[in-house]
Order: sequence, then structure tokens, then C-alpha cells
Amino acid sequence: MLFLLVAWNAATLVALGTAALAKAERAIWDDSTDVGRMARPAIKEERAKEAMTTECPMEWRGWSAARRVLVEAEAKGVVTLNAMKPPSRATSGVCDLPGSPTSSPTVRLPSSNSSPNPISLPPLSATPTMASRALALSLRQASRTRSALNAISPITRGFATPVSHGAKTECTTLSNGFTIATEHSPWAQTSTVGVWIDAGSRAETDKSNGTAHFLEHLAFKGTTQRTQHQLELEIENMGGHLNAYTSRENTVYYAKSFNSDVPATVDILADILQHSKLEESAVERERDVILREQEEVDKQMEEVVFDHLHATAFQGQPLGRTILGPKKNIQSITRDDLVNYIKTNYTADRMVLVGAGGVPHDELVKLAEKYFAGMPSAPTTSAAQALAQQNKVKPHFVGSEVRVRDDTMSTANIAIAVEGVSWSDDDYFTALVTQAIVGNWDRAMGQSPYMGSKLSTFIHNNGLANSFMSFSTSYSDTGLWGIYLVSDNVTRLDDLVHFTLREWSRLSYSVSPAEVERAKAQLKASILLSLDGTTAVAEDIGRQIVTTGRRMSPEEVERVVGSITEQDVMRFCRNKLWDRDIALSAIGKIVRLLLPSSVTPFANNIYRRVFCRMTASGTTCRGTHRSSGEGGARSGFGGQLQRFVPCKCTRLKRSALSALLSTITQQFFLHLIMLRGMSHWPVI
Repeated sequence: MLFLLVAWNAATLVALGTAALAKAERAIWDDSTDVGRMARPAIKEERAKEAMTTECPMEWRGWSAARRVLVEAEAKGVVTLNAMKPPSRATSGVCDLPGSPTSSPTVRLPSSNSSPNPISLPPLSATPTMASRALALSLRQASRTRSALNAISPITRGFATPVSHGAKTECTTLSNGFTIATEHSPWAQTSTVGVWIDAGSRAETDKSNGTAHFLEHLAFKGTTQRTQHQLELEIENMGGHLNAYTSRENTVYYAKSFNSDVPATVDILADILQHSKLEESAVERERDVILREQEEVDKQMEEVVFDHLHATAFQGQPLGRTILGPKKNIQSITRDDLVNYIKTNYTADRMVLVGAGGVPHDELVKLAEKYFAGMPSAPTTSAAQALAQQNKVKPHFVGSEVRVRDDTMSTANIAIAVEGVSWSDDDYFTALVTQAIVGNWDRAMGQSPYMGSKLSTFIHNNGLANSFMSFSTSYSDTGLWGIYLVSDNVTRLDDLVHFTLREWSRLSYSVSPAEVERAKAQLKASILLSLDGTTAVAEDIGRQIVTTGRRMSPEEVERVVGSITEQDVMRFCRNKLWDRDIALSAIGKIVRLLLPSSVTPFANNIYRRVFCRMTASGTTCRGTHRSSGEGGARSGFGGQLQRFVPCKCTRLKRSALSALLSTITQQFFLHLIMLRGMSHWPVI
């Protein structure tokens, strides 16, 4: 009983105290009372801050100062002023401020996850009081709070995303055929400007192979207007970056700098392309540099394997030549060869000036007219024109192989490819999706047993390889689609190749929707992530304009990739993989690597890839013969080079029975050699 009495008294005291505090608080906030007029401004300011995020059942008078602050906030985009009926009750983040008998203004600050809410205020008739000034101060402070800053719409940056990509590619062509292509990003502080030239190692002859790469090395060794020291110093003073590279079909010179330095950058690029001195002393110095570079490239097995793959797939054709060129060419290239290459290929109609970043299109067009309008638009000699026309002929894919056996190596490096698609082919993105389905794999990756690629799971479970990488390499009119394998399990190379080709054949008739959707997501992510940065965007623009004449925006790429189905993938595989000739390049310990024809699931190719096959008339051979040491491919230390080359012989007409007996005899000896495990094959 005593306990209840004590509790009752305590509750009574708390209630009385709360009522007294509430009465005192109302007196403080009431300007008509003495207490309110004597209250300190600091207390009012503190309460005004709390009133911005809590219910404020206080009476306010004088809205002039508050309205001025809100108008300023509206101009900054923080809030929006609009006449509206206030809600019936205050909620979290709302302050109901009754100020007139007819309307009650509602102040709602914008939150971080919603757009600014309307605000209604009474007329500007009341006299500003201390309370209104406190509200004005609170509004100023609240506009700088975290919630207000989060509510302000951020500046939209045009990342390479398929949704709402703000920037667009603009193109202009001068009277001499010189093209300017830009993607202007107003928010960018830097720009990448470069010249993409439709000329690489493919535009060379057998004698001049390596000239394009040699010329790239001499580009920064001085011009008629700038010495090498002045050129390097000018780039360093502007904090820029100048670079160049050569591929089989393109030569690129580009620079990255601040937007204000773009005119100077274009001047330097034009000077390099049109007024390089090409001094004999510089040629001799760079000759030694390129020879050392070639020695370094020869140590990179992947580079050597792919050089051999191009050499055997496009035998005797410009696309089959290496970028650096053979050693004898590097040692014999002269200044005249470099000058002739410039006159033949560095023409206005084969160049594209690309700008990406903060440089406007109109500004770059004016700079191009100033520095590139005087360039010739076509080769000046008939020989140069004939060479240019010859290089436009589509290369012929040759099903063949080249092997460099080197038992001192611990691994076997193998590349297998079929004829791929060009940049402008309708199945270009379908080829990339198919490549993503096959996937990439490395046993050093922790998630390798759980990847979506079926081939990676099989190879991992059976320990057939160290890694593999599928690829789809495209050129202006052809391409290579295949896989690169590295394995130290050299006793099971035949199994590795067999199950790889069996996976290719599966794609022709059995592809699940889940595989395709996963591959499409990976492809879109890979393409979009590769476009982050002005240099990457410039490279994408230059490559597409030179090869196809237009640039596909990221939105277009997303739509095209998204529309690919499993039926498209199977159709592509039936056209490109099923029963098609393959090219093979292998280096290393490949003694147990069988002929691809003996392990391929494509039965119709068993004879065609290895032995000569007669036409219907029985007079022309269109198969391949094996030979040793042909084609100029590089062999490793102690290695033995074997290559299949096109058979151009003419044989006497044979009967069908004779051809059948010959085929049976060839197959008998072939399987006999396979059983003995021999590494050398007879010349048939």
C-alpha cells in the first residue's frame, strides 16, 4: 500500500512538472508575453533547428524572412514552392506552422530518397519577428545538411552505360576526305585526341614487312619544326601523354592532355604525321631497338603462337605477316622505304581525327581544317594505287597447321581457330557471345571449379590443361575464332584437343538459354567497362570509324547483344564451326599432340585437312601437303618445324576405286603411327 502511494505521488509530480515545462515553453515562444520577449535568441535558434525535423505545434508570426530563404532554396533546386493544402497532421520530417486563420503553411524538407516536396506559405503581410528570423536561420542551415545535399540532383556523368548515355558521336568529313569524329563530354577536364590511320602491317609487301612498326618508332624523333628534345619538352610542359601503336590494319598516334592544350596537341600530331625528318642516324638507332624488341616478343609464347596462327591461316597473304616483320627486313629497311610507306598510306581519305572528352566537335573541326586540309587524298603513283587495291582483296582462309616442337619447354602452347567474322558482319556480336559461352579459364583462379563454362569444368575435373582462352579476332573483311590452350599434361594433349573440339560441336545443336543469358551479361559488362575513360572511348571511336564507317553507341550495342538468342548461337556455330577447316599453331612439348583430324568430331574433315583430295574431275588437288621448314615460321631452340602448306599440284585422273584404295592405305598407316606414338608424320 505504501508503495502504491509513493508511486502515485511520483506520477503526480512528473505530470505537474511536465505541465509547468510546457507552459513555460509556450511562454518562451509567445512574443506577446514578457517571458517570450526576454527569451534569449540562442534558445529560439536551437528550438528552430529541432522544429525543422519534428512536429512544431507553435504559433508563428511574420513570414517575410522565411519566404526569402525558401525562394533562395528554390533557386538552388533544393525545394519547390507551390501552393497546396497542408496535410491534416504533421508527420516525420514535416513541420505544420499555423500562421493565419485560413491557411496553414507546410514546410517539408527534401529527403535523400525522394524528390523535393511542395511548400505553401501565407501572404507577406505579417511583420518579421524573432521567431521568423530563427526559422530563416534554420532553413539556411538545413539547406546545407546531409539530407538536403543528398536531395539535390547530382550532375549526370555520361559513363559508358546502355541507359541514358548523354554523349553522342559527331562526324565531319573535309573536302579531301579527312574525317573528324568526336564525343564531347562537357564535364571532362581532359581530352584524348588522336589520328587513326587505315594502314598497318597488312598494307606492306613481303619486302617491306615491318615498315609500319619501324615508322611508329621514328615518329617522335624530331620534325622539321621541332627537335626530339623540343617535342618531348613541349609534351611534358603541358602535362600530356603522347603515344603510338601499330596493328595489322591500323596505325595510331594519340595524345592525352588538358582541354586547354588540345590545339597544341593537334599541332604536334599534324607535325609528326606530315613533317617527320626520318634522319639516317635515328633510323640506325631504332633498328637496334626494334631488334631487341623482337627478341623480347619471341620469349612471349602467346605472341609467337598467334603470329604462327595468322601465318598458317592466311598463308602468303598480307594478313598473315607479323607486325614487327622478319629479322632480315628489320636489318635492311631504309629511309626510302619509310618515305614510300608514308606517301602510299598516310593519305587524308585513310585518316580519322578522333577527339573524346572535353573538346567540342566544332573546335576540333576548325583545328583539322587548319592542320590537315592540305594533305593528299589518294596515292600519287600508279604502283601505290595498285598496292592499295591489292590489299582490299579478302584474304582466303587456309585449313592448315604449324608446329614448333621444343622438348626443353615444360608446357605445350596450342591455338586452334576457324575462319571468323569481320567487324561489319551481322554475326559479329553473335561470335562474341559464343566466345563468352566457351569462356576463359585458369586453374590458378579460386572459382575455377564453379564457373559457368562447361569446358572449364570438364578440363578442371580431368586436369587436362593449365589454362585456356577463347578469342574472336576480327578484321575489316575476315577474322579468326578459336581457343588458346596451355597445358603441362603433355601426355594427354590429344584428349585436350578432342574434348575442346567436341565442345565446339555441341554448340551447333545444344545451347541452353541460361548459357546464352550469362554470356550476354558478361559481354555487355566487358564492353561497357572497357569504355571507361577518354582514351578508351577514343580508341573505340577510331576503330569503328576506320573499319565500318560509323560508331555504334553503347545503347545500340546493348540492344543488339540483348536480342541474341540460343537459336542465333547455334546457327552461327553450324555456319562457322561445324564441318569447317581449322588452323592450328603449336609450340613446346607437343610430341603427343595428334593431328586435329584424328580427334575432331567433324567426320567429313578427316581426309580433307591431311591428304590431297581430288575434285569431281579428278585433276586438281585442293587439299594440303605437309612440309618441313616452309613459310619462314620461327622455330624454338632445338625445335623441329613442321607446316602444312596448300597443295597446288596437278595429278593424273584416277578412278574412283584407285582413290578409295589410296584413302584406305593412308588411314592404315596413319593409325599405325598413332599407336606407336611417333611425333613425325609421313609426307603423302
